[in-house]
Amino acid sequence: MIVSVIVPVYNVSGYLRKCIDSICNSVYRELEIILVDDGSTDESGKICDKYEDLDERIKVIHKSNGGLSSARNVGMKAASGSYICFVDSDDYISKDMIQILLDKAVNTDADVVQCGFDRVDESGRIKSLMKVDEWVISGDEISLAYYTQCKSIPVIVWNKLFKKGLIDTVQFVEGRNNEDNMFGVDILPKVKIWASVDKILYHYLIRKNSIMGAGFTEKKFDSIYALKYVTKKTELYAPEYLEYVYFNRALNAFYLYYDIWKSNLQDKKKYYKVVEEEFQNNFIYVTRKAKISNKDKVRLRLFDFNHMLALRLYSLIV
Repeated sequence: MIVSVIVPVYNVSGYLRKCIDSICNSVYRELEIILVDDGSTDESGKICDKYEDLDERIKVIHKSNGGLSSARNVGMKAASGSYICFVDSDDYISKDMIQILLDKAVNTDADVVQCGFDRVDESGRIKSLMKVDEWVISGDEISLAYYTQCKSIPVIVWNKLFKKGLIDTVQFVEGRNNEDNMFGVDILPKVKIWASVDKILYHYLIRKNSIMGAGFTEKKFDSIYALKYVTKKTELYAPEYLEYVYFNRALNAFYLYYDIWKSNLQDKKKYYKVVEEEFQNNFIYVTRKAKISNKDKVRLRLFDFNHMLALRLYSLIV
């Protein structure tokens, strides 16, 4: 049974070899490794070509720069495996990750299988862990778990194995960050069985110059776009969970406001205005959900009462 591993590549020459080696050295050998060079301007494309010469399982696709989502979409079109997983080109995986996830998928007939992951810095030190429990859920339990996070389903694609048939007709939204959030809500209505293994198998690299590690930029407003997208999809397929989406939008607005506050921007008012509107439009739903943590409820209520006080208190714990 072939597993297609899709790796979008863009200007990561200092990290790419470790990523590819970790996939090539997987215990499970029946792999199709698709390296999508998204118009790299460093040595990344040449590194991909050298690995293609060394390992017959590797297929390299060179394309003009279109962003992460574009590269993943091209990789999905080229994939021929029964299952697909995504690995970002500056990250790396444990040698038994694919074997463990595939065994779980086959034994449970799961459409999606996830694992835990850690975040490591460039020296290899573990900065944080995202642990998940061992479980298998189906039917209405999936939407309940996804929206309420009662079983911890991270809205990322790279700690998961997907049945190819599940995602054949789905694409990542191009030109926006937070693409995983939108992809997740697109596949959710199609998932019949979702499984989880309680092992840390994926290793996410924290880079100082990465999008997620950077300070505030206007691209971070893509999170607002993504959550509006999630809202529309939820209205269609799971309206009973809309209030959880509104809550996440209010919480996201809080984090954006904090990033703006901590930034060195000269004109913060125009950015505050965008975030303030998003917060106020969704805050009304915060107090209605009993399953939302008291910590988050208090944080958002305090923010609504006094922005600066809430931000200063939050800065003491991050």
